[in-house]
Amino acid sequence: VAKPQSFAAVSLRAEGSSRWLRVDAVSGKLDQPDALPLPLKTTSCVVKGVDPKATYVARVRLGNQSGWGPDSPARKSLTLASLLPTAPSAPAAPLLEAVDKTSLRVHFSPPPVRPGAPAHESVTVHVKAGDGAWQAVDATSSTLISSNGSGTAHWADSRVALVKGLAEGLSYRAQVNVKNACGWGAFSPVSEPLTLGAAAFKPIASAAPLLEAVDSTSLRVHFSPPPVRPGAPAHESVTVYVGVGGAWQTVDAASSTLKPGVAFRAGVGFALVKGLSEGVTYRAKVSVRNIHGWGAHSPSSEPLQLPEPASPVSGPASSVSGPVSGPASPEVEVTGSKSREERDAELRKRSVDVDAEVVDLDAPRYPKRSKKES
Repeated sequence: VAKPQSFAAVSLRAEGSSRWLRVDAVSGKLDQPDALPLPLKTTSCVVKGVDPKATYVARVRLGNQSGWGPDSPARKSLTLASLLPTAPSAPAAPLLEAVDKTSLRVHFSPPPVRPGAPAHESVTVHVKAGDGAWQAVDATSSTLISSNGSGTAHWADSRVALVKGLAEGLSYRAQVNVKNACGWGAFSPVSEPLTLGAAAFKPIASAAPLLEAVDSTSLRVHFSPPPVRPGAPAHESVTVYVGVGGAWQTVDAASSTLKPGVAFRAGVGFALVKGLSEGVTYRAKVSVRNIHGWGAHSPSSEPLQLPEPASPVSGPASSVSGPVSGPASPEVEVTGSKSREERDAELRKRSVDVDAEVVDLDAPRYPKRSKKES
């Protein structure tokens, strides 16, 4: 009676080498003297100390108390480096958000899991100030530690990391990398810089405004305030600037004229500007304010030239000529300077019947009938 199979000997070989290395069942290491076989109650094993850049193939040999059977064929090759997490692509570079003058948040998106690779385990967020060295963010304290330190990484399902204890006025950048069972993946692209301090909370620049002519001395400036920065306070007011050439003047919201005065409320979408010059070309730009101060100016609008007033029509206003409505209009032309009697006389002279005979306008409508006819 055949003895039951009870052990398995697992061996790995790097491609390009003819030497097979046994896996020790206790330590999981390769090429150990007197490597112990694996009990058959398990069907997998963890192999440690392999070269992640080398490509390995494996084989298995089963044994029992009667001895060892033949080696299995070599299995499909595998390179551990091919299973490392990918770096987030350029659109997934981290985004920085100012929390206050000494804190920020790093927003990031881990990359998708490679087909056949293990799930992501953790994310390390790295931050640096200016041209300084990269430092890791400790997920427990939310502070910066040495990148080679023993801080806590963020969970793989994290999407944001808080960073505290920074310096006001310094510019910061961030990048992330992701770890799975095979190791750490490549770093993501570096984020856009963020300078902490009041400037980080000021409004961003608006889009260029649009100009609309109202009349020869007035126009409207149409504008849209920019979105509010994440973590920044709401917009409070908008200043509208109108200029000719390189000279700019502010628009007073109270009088709608060009002079220093009251700014517009943030919710207003246009500004009326009066008292301008006819035929002059104007441009406009705007800036937005919150409790931290004024943001950058918007780009200038497209130029707009105000119209010049039309020239008055020469001659008396009453001398209007043209065809008269009605059946006789194709033949009769009447001017507004003639009296009613003169117009009636003109009609009598020019009116004709269908047989081209002259019609007596003073004749009775129906001819009188003789006594014999009656």
